[in-house]
Amino acid sequence: MNIKKVIVIAVSFIVGAAAGFLWASNAFKKFEIAKEVDVAAQAAMDSVTLAQLRLNQTTNAIADLENRMDISIGTLAIWDQVAPPSAEILKRRDRWLTSVKVYHQSFPVQNEDTNLVALVNPFLEKIAGRSPTSTCKGSVCQLDDLRLAALKKATNSEPK
Repeated sequence: MNIKKVIVIAVSFIVGAAAGFLWASNAFKKFEIAKEVDVAAQAAMDSVTLAQLRLNQTTNAIADLENRMDISIGTLAIWDQVAPPSAEILKRRDRWLTSVKVYHQSFPVQNEDTNLVALVNPFLEKIAGRSPTSTCKGSVCQLDDLRLAALKKATNSEPK
């Protein structure tokens, strides 16, 4: 009789665990965003920005792009705190983020969400900046060259 009780309890436990696993995996799937949805959302946001550019609403387009970029960086900052990437991923990620840091040296993060600003700025401080010997001719480098020229002019100006 005791063996039957043990078997019934064990089977009940296994069935309960399986049902719990199936329920939990279904619940997590509802919170997960499919890659297709992510790409479609990006395309939709790009269409809004392109429409703004076609309508000569460049200020709005720039603000939208900066906001999207800063939200992405804020997300990376949170991920970096929760689960830091491996050394290899960190190196590759930071190489891409150098242009973001260089851009924000010319145009600092401006957002009504002070939490986002507080996430982005310290995160970007850890990213290596543009090399002083860089001969890059890309648009981000051109912006940085303008910033550096203005800094040099301001520090080397003659007193009147």
